[in-house]
Amino acid sequence: MISLHSYGNGGRLVKMELPIPFREVTIPAELTPTKPQDMAEFFASDTVVNFLESRTSLPKFDYLGYEVKTADEVNAIYLMINPDPRNFALVPQNSLVICHHKVSTPDNRIHTAMLQQVQTSRFNLYNFHLGWDTMEKGIGDSFLMHLGFSKNQIRKVDLTYREHKVNRLGNIILPEFSLGEIVKRLHSMKVYPSVIINPRCQNSKCGYISGGGFVDTMVIEMADYGVDVLVSSDHNFVVEAIASELGLTLVEINHYISERYGLRTMQKLLTETFPLVPTYILEDLTSIQCPPNECSCCI
Repeated sequence: MISLHSYGNGGRLVKMELPIPFREVTIPAELTPTKPQDMAEFFASDTVVNFLESRTSLPKFDYLGYEVKTADEVNAIYLMINPDPRNFALVPQNSLVICHHKVSTPDNRIHTAMLQQVQTSRFNLYNFHLGWDTMEKGIGDSFLMHLGFSKNQIRKVDLTYREHKVNRLGNIILPEFSLGEIVKRLHSMKVYPSVIINPRCQNSKCGYISGGGFVDTMVIEMADYGVDVLVSSDHNFVVEAIASELGLTLVEINHYISERYGLRTMQKLLTETFPLVPTYILEDLTSIQCPPNECSCCI
């Protein structure tokens, strides 16, 4: 079901629903090894981390970097969007786990237990939050690549996130096309958006922020760049009010699907750079769709 929202008379939000095919997706812990770990060579964990950090301009957040480090050398790399203790059970010792989201942001027993699980299992857990999206080679741009845009059709822009200016966090799509074409392309990827239509929107410039990009400051800054159709996720009533004032149409997509496309791109990059250390994905990728022809992001 696709939900279309429009600001009606007096700014009241009106919701309409149109039936479309929908497939519920569960995210089980899944591992598909590409090479037996006992055949891999040991490699300095810091070498992998330094390589990733050299490819992006990391914001100075206090939660970027190792959350747990138990081994100086590793012989396997594992990728996850969300740290999941069910997946941690599949990780052998002397491995490097790279997560997009952080484990230990809240200081509570659940997160403490997860960190203790990593410590007991003796592997390294590294958080690469916004660095995932802002790497020079565009790990976070994988979603746009699947949406049908090439690198020269995207302009990266800086945005303010949690009072920090983050380089290359926003994306402006340079070709002009209709809202209907945006929704059509999303449907072809099995991504079914919720669209909040603003009648003052001219459909002149489309922007994209991966993950939960509907943050008030970032939405305002994207409007300053000339964007009036913004694709991202996790909207709220504050962002809706801002969009109403600025004349923006919001296209909300699934937060984790938008980030999950980067997993294969990251796997490809690490496999090419460190061929002797296998890179595994600890996510179910059945929710992402590749083009019918060869996909340069994933292959």
